[in-house]
Amino acid sequence: MGTRFKDYFPDHDGDAPQYLADLPQGWRDGTEGDDVCPSLRRDFDGEVALRLFVDYADEGRRELNDVKRFRLTSWDGNEEYLDHLLSTDDWSVMLARIKEL
Repeated sequence: MGTRFKDYFPDHDGDAPQYLADLPQGWRDGTEGDDVCPSLRRDFDGEVALRLFVDYADEGRRELNDVKRFRLTSWDGNEEYLDHLLSTDDWSVMLARIKEL
């Protein structure tokens, strides 16, 4: 796995290698420098991508108010936002949903 997760968010309280190990094959570090929190992503034939944003466990450190820690979204091949699929503070709930896709 790349190190962008910790490069861009060195004080993040999440465990990117463990999240990535839990996810089905094909996921990678998708963190970008202009994101509000780290993300993992899975690309599907250049047409659509899933991005899983992993915010801080400590709600007081999150840049956006009233958001859940784990947010799953879909994007098109041009990096345009398509849809919000799930938000939760529970990793097991998020992981179960991703494994259904």
